[in-house]
Amino acid sequence: MKTTTFAITLSFFIMFTTFAQNRQLVTLKINEKVKIDGQIDSVWLKTKFYTDFVQFEPYNGSKPMQQTYVGIIYDDDALYIAAIMHDSSPDSILKELSKRDEIDEVNTDIVGIILLPFNDKKNAFLFKVSASGVQNDLKINNEDEDVSWDAVWSSAVQINDTGWVAEFKIPYSSIRFPKKDVQEWGINVWRHNRRYREWSSLAYVNNNQNSFINESALLTGIKSIRPPLRLSLFPYLASYLEKSSDNNKFGFNVTYGADIKYGINESFTLDMVLIPDFGQVESDDVVLNLSAFETQYDEKRQFFTEGTELFNKAGLFYSRRIGNQPQDYDLVYEQSDFQTIVNNPSKNKLLNAVKVSGRNANGLGIGVFNAFTAQSIADYIDTNMKTHHFITQPFTNYNIIVFDQTLKNRSNIGIINTNLYNKNKLANVTAVDFNLEDKNNIFRLSSSLTYNKINLINKNQEGFRSYLSFGKIKGNFRFSVSNELASKDFNINDMGYNSYNNYMENHFSIAYNKYNPFGIFLNFHNNIGFSHIMRLNPYEYAVFDVYAESRAKFKNYLDAGLNIGGTPIAQYDFYEPRVQGYKFRIPPHIWLYGWLSPDYRKKFVIDLRTSYNIVPEYNKTAYSIDVSPRIRINDKLFFVLSSEYEFNKWQRGFVEAIPDSAKGWLILFGRRNVATLENSIYLSYIFSKNASFSIKARHYWSTADYKSFYELQNDGTLKDIYYTENKNLSFDALTIDAVFAWQFAPGSEVSVVWKNAVYKDGTYINPSYFKNFEEVLAQPAINSFSIKVLYYLDYNYLKKSDNY
Repeated sequence: MKTTTFAITLSFFIMFTTFAQNRQLVTLKINEKVKIDGQIDSVWLKTKFYTDFVQFEPYNGSKPMQQTYVGIIYDDDALYIAAIMHDSSPDSILKELSKRDEIDEVNTDIVGIILLPFNDKKNAFLFKVSASGVQNDLKINNEDEDVSWDAVWSSAVQINDTGWVAEFKIPYSSIRFPKKDVQEWGINVWRHNRRYREWSSLAYVNNNQNSFINESALLTGIKSIRPPLRLSLFPYLASYLEKSSDNNKFGFNVTYGADIKYGINESFTLDMVLIPDFGQVESDDVVLNLSAFETQYDEKRQFFTEGTELFNKAGLFYSRRIGNQPQDYDLVYEQSDFQTIVNNPSKNKLLNAVKVSGRNANGLGIGVFNAFTAQSIADYIDTNMKTHHFITQPFTNYNIIVFDQTLKNRSNIGIINTNLYNKNKLANVTAVDFNLEDKNNIFRLSSSLTYNKINLINKNQEGFRSYLSFGKIKGNFRFSVSNELASKDFNINDMGYNSYNNYMENHFSIAYNKYNPFGIFLNFHNNIGFSHIMRLNPYEYAVFDVYAESRAKFKNYLDAGLNIGGTPIAQYDFYEPRVQGYKFRIPPHIWLYGWLSPDYRKKFVIDLRTSYNIVPEYNKTAYSIDVSPRIRINDKLFFVLSSEYEFNKWQRGFVEAIPDSAKGWLILFGRRNVATLENSIYLSYIFSKNASFSIKARHYWSTADYKSFYELQNDGTLKDIYYTENKNLSFDALTIDAVFAWQFAPGSEVSVVWKNAVYKDGTYINPSYFKNFEEVLAQPAINSFSIKVLYYLDYNYLKKSDNY
């Protein structure tokens, strides 16, 4: 039977409370069905409840302001957790709604469960629920968090006259654990009392270390459970109504496909995407790129963000390479008979992708990734008005294999290989890395060695990169010293992202931090350091930077930071000239950067960021200011405005490399004023814990106004040159993403998305922002309206007809 009042139930629990100071919790197996409704049923009266939480922040090690009680039971299908959060003012509990996985960003109380089924202090599952009932889950590997990981589990919350209650049901199919009769899992329970900005945990966690999963209690009592068959299917059906910028007519198409998840055993999972569809992925924040390197954009496709922690080792995998711009996209314009382009796909078509990943009971992590993209063909018309087909990228296979062995004391050693193959290229990259920590996790030694070999039709290329660092990672006083070098032919950009090669960098930093409150501060972090970079071939000086930074959280919860640094002597940029054998001298300069972020518990706050840079020799100055008001109307409606302006006066930069019969090359530089204005608005309305609407609109405008031109000299200096061609640039990007999402069943969702994009570039710089904006609105837009239904089918659910 159910207890009549919450107060009677709570007093019963207090009588049987034990303490987590012994770092061991005992769970009890039950045979009754547990109803997940946020109510404390009689089934919970059979088990012990644990209390004696300890503050993590702001007063590490102190007793929390409110008490919390946690009970744990299990059956053959799932683990159940009940958390009772006492609150002396229940009507003041913060419970702002949010989207799934975004509860940390809003004003709400939270309770979370950390499970380490292998009890290795490195690999964990974290399940959280807010006081408004919104779920959040993620996977943790050592210090890396996979926030895009989504599991299917149940939870419910209730606010009552003594606080609030949360119940969790975590099916065994949602996690991985060893196959043995007696289980011993690491566990911790966290509570965030948002009203007091207080974090506390059942097992004490010292905030003077760099891992919050290193400290956990031991969960015992789980016996004779078996990892279930983990097989789930995510079929989808999507319809699109789309119009490109060069076509006034809308086209309609329907796509369908599926994602499959299969648990090969208790440790490893196969993920496969069949006929992928990424049409609803949020638009990139496209920018004007004047640098020597490509712009690196965030990955937003869920298949490439979820469960990829193993594949990110040694920084070799940049998933945007797959299904992105074809390798020879620009070569079609360089054909001798080229006149007009008919069609040149800007992205490769991804046919399918599969990944197998996991970690066994001995701590060995294994990951295998494979993907195929279709052949990309551009059509162009030659000078004789004939149509030609030009292959911009052949059918291509992408492959990754990685092994990572965990060792004692949060240490590990691993090897990873990436491989791209098509008929024109074979690119192979292999890296070995390790991290070693002492038994007290105070010092860390890290190293990696990367080797690349690229086989092309006409040539081969081999290169390497090495990295070694040593530092103190725990305590108020910390330091780090590192060395990194890369050969001239180091190149991982077929499947990874790397801007620099042919360098050696030495870096040293020293920090002194205060993690507990003192004076007017809640915490205080200070760091000073320097970097020294040499070019390897030929061996010559490149850069010497020094910096100092401080950031603090005040007792009124104002966050502030300041960074100051500079180059006391001139530095040399070997990449900006865009031609090997040249360098560009940059005179000594100073930079300053600062930011303020108020207490987000308030309904209206303004984030402020600003920077200033000066190069006295060039009389060059640059400054930026970013103002972002955040307005919370109520627990459902929230929006953020942002306006950022950046101005670089008399910036020197590359313009063009012109072949010259006498000199080889004429490297043209320019003195320019670069102005960038970016305005955006983000609005979110949360209907319920399962339904939301959001819209993001962004207008980015950047201009480069050239005032004079120079010829780059052999010593890196600039010489005035007469040049009359108009090289001015003006670029606009206007994007709108509106999304309605409704999770109509666990793991199943309907999403309705409208995307609009306008891009404009040219050489004319309009002196008026508003007139320029009117011109942008008059440009033809890329439009997409889509509806997508994703349904979750789980083998265990279908077998038992028992909804999780």
